[in-house]
Amino acid sequence: MVMLGGLHIEQAALKAIGTWFAGSGWVEVLSQAEITTAGRAELLVNCAHITRTRYAHQVTAASLFILQKRTYRKYVESVKEMERS
Repeated sequence: MVMLGGLHIEQAALKAIGTWFAGSGWVEVLSQAEITTAGRAELLVNCAHITRTRYAHQVTAASLFILQKRTYRKYVESVKEMERS
């Protein structure tokens, strides 16, 4: 019986996420934000380098979380403004 190690499991998971991101514009966002070049961003989708791919996903998740918090804060402020008037 062959069992995959932790690194191979992580690589398979990152490849699965990469297939979800393929064609979503993620590559263009990473290159426009100057996180990486367009060529390296394409390699991130294919999970050619696990450490770089993990970093890119961490940066993406952190950025989306920050944007979500900002948007929610603006929403709460707008609701408070509506209640005051």
